[in-house]
Amino acid sequence: MMSELFPYADIAAPSVAFTGDGVFTYAIPEPLQGELRLGQLVRVPLRRQLEPGLVTRLHDETPEFELRPVDSIVEPGFIVPEWAMEVARWMADTTRCTFYDAAAPFLPPGETHAAEPWIRIVDGAEPQFADLTPLQAEVVDLLLDRREMPVAEAKSKTESSLTSIIPALERIGLLERFNRPIDRIPTERSERFVRVLSTDDALAGRSGKQRRVLEHLRQRVRLAQSIAHNPSVLVLDEPLNGLDPMARAEIIRLFRQLADEGMYLIMSSHILHEVDMMSDGVVLIH
Repeated sequence: MMSELFPYADIAAPSVAFTGDGVFTYAIPEPLQGELRLGQLVRVPLRRQLEPGLVTRLHDETPEFELRPVDSIVEPGFIVPEWAMEVARWMADTTRCTFYDAAAPFLPPGETHAAEPWIRIVDGAEPQFADLTPLQAEVVDLLLDRREMPVAEAKSKTESSLTSIIPALERIGLLERFNRPIDRIPTERSERFVRVLSTDDALAGRSGKQRRVLEHLRQRVRLAQSIAHNPSVLVLDEPLNGLDPMARAEIIRLFRQLADEGMYLIMSSHILHEVDMMSDGVVLIH
């Protein structure tokens, strides 16, 4: 269904309220009239930024309040199939989620995260470089070579914010802006490690934080050295001293595991609740 006879569109936007279906009415600007379809993925102003939205209805019912316009069609274009829209509508009607949240599983990867602005030369435009400023000409020349590029890349290549340049090129019909979803592909989580190269206190200088980090690492090294040869009995003096809370919990679990495997651990500590967590028996020395 085309929107040429319909100046308004109901757009389902991401969750913004605890009540209602999250569907808002927007005005369809003249350049987009005749372009929108039911299920079309678009960009709309919401709060103080652009958000993705789905066209759920096209109509000519003039509301009694001023409307904000649809900003643009997300490119590359994407339309949620009619059957998926019906599923989303059923989920929104029978659960507490909004229409957009119900439709989110049918959206392309990355679309529920963010989008970045791009620019391109308007089809059929013929730049007259003599009428352009040097910076305007530089932007147009970049686009003639690439046809389209992210705004951030254009700013980087021209070493300019382009705050007034892009709007000026839009006004004379040479350039147009559009939004493209950022497709974030999940990557495997990685961990970073640090290695002790020296235990010399002098290298830590006078910084208290550096000394605490060094002491933390040294304590872990001492613990690793003490169990490396798998002794039957292990005697430790304040083994948790200098460790952060997460490291303390990790070492306590290690001690319990070693004890379950048959190792005898004898240790001294003045942190009574940790002694209670680690020990099967306690001896108090006055």
